[in-house]
Amino acid sequence: MDLDQFKQAQRWVWGLGDYPSFGRLIDGAASLTVERSGVQPGERVLDVATGSGNAALWAARAGALVTGLDLSPALLEVARTRASAEGLEVAWVEGDAEELPFADNEFDRVISVFGAMFAPRHERAAAELLRVTRPGGTAALTTWVPEGVMGQMLAAQATFIPPPGDAASPVLWGVEAHARAMLAGASSLTIEPATVTLLDESVEHYLTNLQQHLGPLVAARAALEADGRWPAAQAQLHDLYAAANRATDGTMSIDVGYLLILAEAPS
Repeated sequence: MDLDQFKQAQRWVWGLGDYPSFGRLIDGAASLTVERSGVQPGERVLDVATGSGNAALWAARAGALVTGLDLSPALLEVARTRASAEGLEVAWVEGDAEELPFADNEFDRVISVFGAMFAPRHERAAAELLRVTRPGGTAALTTWVPEGVMGQMLAAQATFIPPPGDAASPVLWGVEAHARAMLAGASSLTIEPATVTLLDESVEHYLTNLQQHLGPLVAARAALEADGRWPAAQAQLHDLYAAANRATDGTMSIDVGYLLILAEAPS
């Protein structure tokens, strides 16, 4: 599979299942990113790899003029429905984080919450984020750290179904040195550790929902069931989440680490 085929697969994969049910669990990270990026009423804001629209909707609630971009038309339709239900105006655009269909310096703030990190060519995605941000504006993104439960799950997924050899691992974005190298063209760069807490009635209930709702895991499960590898992979995921669970009453409470990266676009 080459990179173009990989992107076509990603366009389909992220539309599987019911991503919004997972997206709700990490909505706090979207709210924080919008706040820390300094979004103001009337500013032009782009949410890259918007998914079901979490960050785009927070920016629209703050009074910004928002555009949400995603590779998956299915997720864009969900985001569009959510915006309409709240009476929020957002322009929704199908597109690739590595080839943003916008002019240089077009936006005051560019945001990506656990989105652009999945673009296979990190240098290109980083360059695009800065290119479309006006001089002195802010590009803000969040990335799962590799040692956290989400980073470990992504690493496990890559062993279940390996990506193309020239696709960089998304968890590299959670390594501060790598993030700084990718965004070396920024005028200034701030990287803050943060956490989001995943809550559920139990680890087992959470993982049952996750394998039914999170597109990449839905696809991985289908592929692994076909050759009998799914029970071992399922046990690996259970052990990972059970080890991270800090609840002692049978429920699930897992603090998941991520980086909040704030880059000032160069003049």
